[in-house]
Parts: sequence; structure tokens; C-alpha cells
Amino acid sequence: MPQKSTTRISTAQTPSKVFIDTGGWIAVTSEDDDLHTVGAPYFEAIVRGKARLFTSDYVLDESITRLRYDCGHAVALQFIRSIQVAERARSL
Repeated sequence: MPQKSTTRISTAQTPSKVFIDTGGWIAVTSEDDDLHTVGAPYFEAIVRGKARLFTSDYVLDESITRLRYDCGHAVALQFIRSIQVAERARSL
């Protein structure tokens, strides 16, 4: 399936709520993932657009496990730290 030639989205197109599943976290985190070139810029755009991001404990567990086995311990640990920083920022 051909990928879109652009990953730009305008603020008007940014959804207000986004659920991120394991595939999304992997695409954003792993540069080796087939969808990284599309997923990472899209993720950055939705964050800039102030969308509320949702996920679940199960998704995070699965994402950490996949990252650990596919990308290594350091990448999985950085992902955990990023999630912790985001949670702290949300509670402020």
C-alpha cells in the first residue's frame, strides 16, 4: 500500500482526542518501523495541536515489551521515561 506523500496536518484537522495503540507507539518510537516516517510527524502534529492522548496500561505493557525485544533495553527505558514525564506534566 503506498504511503501518503505528506504527513502534514493543519490544526483545523487535528482531532481533539486520540487513542494510541501499540502500533502507534512503536511507529513513533522505533526508527526501524515501516510507519515511522508517517507516524512520528503525525504524532508531533497532534501534540502541537493539543489533542488529548489516551492509551491503556495493557497497550503500554505491550509497547514496552515489543520495544525491549525489537529495539533493545535502552529504547524501552527511554519510552518508559517519556511516558512518566508526560504523566507528570498532565497532573500539573
